[in-house]
Amino acid sequence: MRGDHQLNEAKLNGTVAIATRPMEESEIKALFKSPAGYLGPIGIEWARDLKKDVDRPVLLVDKALEGRTHLIGGANKEDYHLKNLTPGANFQPTAYADLRAVTAGEACPNCEKPLRIDTAVEIGHIFKLGYRYSESMGARVLDKNGKEVTPIMGSYGIGIERILTAAVEQSNDDNGFWLAPAIAPFEIVVTPTNVGDEKLKSVAEEIAKSLDSAGFDVVLDDRDERPGVKFKDADLVGIPFRVTVGKKVTEGTVEVVLRSTREVRDVTISAIVECFQELLRRKSEKLYPRRGFRTMSTIKLILALAVIVVLGMGVAQIVPPVLANYSFQDDLRQISVMAAPTPTVRTRICSKRSSGKPRNMRSSWRRPR
Repeated sequence: MRGDHQLNEAKLNGTVAIATRPMEESEIKALFKSPAGYLGPIGIEWARDLKKDVDRPVLLVDKALEGRTHLIGGANKEDYHLKNLTPGANFQPTAYADLRAVTAGEACPNCEKPLRIDTAVEIGHIFKLGYRYSESMGARVLDKNGKEVTPIMGSYGIGIERILTAAVEQSNDDNGFWLAPAIAPFEIVVTPTNVGDEKLKSVAEEIAKSLDSAGFDVVLDDRDERPGVKFKDADLVGIPFRVTVGKKVTEGTVEVVLRSTREVRDVTISAIVECFQELLRRKSEKLYPRRGFRTMSTIKLILALAVIVVLGMGVAQIVPPVLANYSFQDDLRQISVMAAPTPTVRTRICSKRSSGKPRNMRSSWRRPR
């Protein structure tokens, strides 16, 4: 390897077709007759073929060094190095192979654009299992000719909870986190600062009804709590937008807070629907069937049901890809819909109504001690 390059162990294992491990100190001295730090390719009889010369050590040279001359390498002697080394002249590699890990800024082999390396979270994976389990279980299927064959099996897993984890890691601050409207439990929380004030309470309810009628997913926080407590609870749930109904109601305006930027906008009550249609790029048509807005006291029940759904779905499935009409993309879409807070699930939670108003579960909700 070049001195400024790092070995990619997956590439190495794929090249030699077996699992590898770092050499121990005793093994290094037995082969190179030198301590680590001064190792080089000179003075050792290397295998000439990866498959045939199984009794000899293998020397793989990264393709970045192919054709290079006058290199510097270890002398297999403590405190010494050699210069003017040339692969193919001073030593014979067993094979040249792509072994190094790519680095940020390198050109893409397809489009020539610079490579960008970011930290990622694995939210799904696919494994080819081959015939290992189908043979051991005696599984057989019929092919298109009606002949019995052993299926090639594979497994896939999608970590629904990891999607939420990744979203929270990317969108958080000292006060909590915010979620994209598509995966948030609610798009908008309407918060009257004082539910004891009938004017504020009635305006908050009217705003919630208006937004709900326009197709938005709304929760009304009508708890008799201090405004700071309500704001903090909304931050911890991840609701992306908040409508604060306070003293400015006398002027015909309310505050709209964008959770991601903490931007506060004064919006007239009559224009509140148009404001959110612009913010969420939603036109007058409804994207979801009408569900009725919720009260904040139902959030605990919704989150509990969401945990049950996640736990119930956190199992990878094993499927034979040879089965007809199988589509992994269809499964992805189905699971994505099931993982999101769908209208169907919400309707089940809040389906009971009385006097045409949303059911208020506050009487049965208790704060943890």
